[in-house]
Amino acid sequence: MPGLKRVAIFFSGHGGGAENLIKSSKHQNSYIIALLVCSNPHAPGVSRLASYNIPIRVVPWGKSKEPQNLSMECFGICDELQIDVVCLAGWLKQLVLPEHWLGKVLNIHPSLLPLFGGKGMYGLKVHEAVIQSRSQKSGCTVHLIDNELDRGRILGQSNVEIDDHDTPESLQQKVYKLELELYPEILKNFLSS
Repeated sequence: MPGLKRVAIFFSGHGGGAENLIKSSKHQNSYIIALLVCSNPHAPGVSRLASYNIPIRVVPWGKSKEPQNLSMECFGICDELQIDVVCLAGWLKQLVLPEHWLGKVLNIHPSLLPLFGGKGMYGLKVHEAVIQSRSQKSGCTVHLIDNELDRGRILGQSNVEIDDHDTPESLQQKVYKLELELYPEILKNFLSS
């Protein structure tokens, strides 16, 4: 549809966050999901998302490849398909952003940044650290990414109370529910601003 912003979603695993954004896009009037990029050829999300008939490009990340070259490949695909904004949804690789992509790449992180962010802080590791810290609340953060890990401008947060009986796994489930609500809302606001 003309006039709609073209969004790409980068993911590395199951694709649940990507699927949520795809479904949400059907109810929005501001964007379409025009591309999916996956860093793992064996990710369950590749087959999970195939039925949506959105182009999926797999850019395998290996230890022998330079992150900058792989980042350029991913953003080159976005440039080729005239993507306006990239959303990271369960993307587990550190990107090196080309200058013309600064301010156009969103990420969701499973903590209230700047707390519990940075190198090695992803997935269950974040929730384990939160529980160990005896924090009374946790949540998720949608932020712009730059070339420093988990340091970009915060666009929105949502939080949840931590109960005495919460485990890292139960906290992860609580925060994931928040992520599914927050990300589409922040994306819509970002695209309309």
